[in-house]
Amino acid sequence: MLSTSGVGLFQQGGKVDGPVQVQLQASSTEMNDLLKSLVFWDQGNGRIVGVSYPGQSALGRILSSLRVDLSGNPGWVDVFTQLRGQAIQVETLQGSLLTGRILGADRRTLRVADQFAELDYLNLVTETGLESLSLDQIRRFELTDTRLQDDLNRALTAWQKIVTMSVKPSTFILRVKGCVRWR
Repeated sequence: MLSTSGVGLFQQGGKVDGPVQVQLQASSTEMNDLLKSLVFWDQGNGRIVGVSYPGQSALGRILSSLRVDLSGNPGWVDVFTQLRGQAIQVETLQGSLLTGRILGADRRTLRVADQFAELDYLNLVTETGLESLSLDQIRRFELTDTRLQDDLNRALTAWQKIVTMSVKPSTFILRVKGCVRWR
């Protein structure tokens, strides 16, 4: 049923007796509405013991367990801030290599003539002292801790799974005693 305002009511239902799995299709963005509107009722001789679904909690656990948090679409300053203290090798556009530890990152507002520009900087502690590099002067960088690089790669892979999930089947596990109808 579709109202003139564009709100839709879609019903699917069934009768279950005992533990069963019901699979419903929903996109990750529709999951909240689906959970709010899912209705279960018993027919007098049954009892709903519980309902569960896997959701994206597994991916959320993966992202939160890693040392690099990519949730919230962080920029370079945010990522480098998370990596504070880590060893890094940086190659500049001029071809020079710097090796050091990340002190932090920041955004600075600079005045150029009558204009203002915001530039992001990476701050390193090197053997020769403190270095501050504008990110637009960096050709590439490499994390020297292979476990941290693996964490970053796993975070990117997990994030890719979240982004590319448009419609996935959601399996609802109904635990019932007796006969129950659901809709």
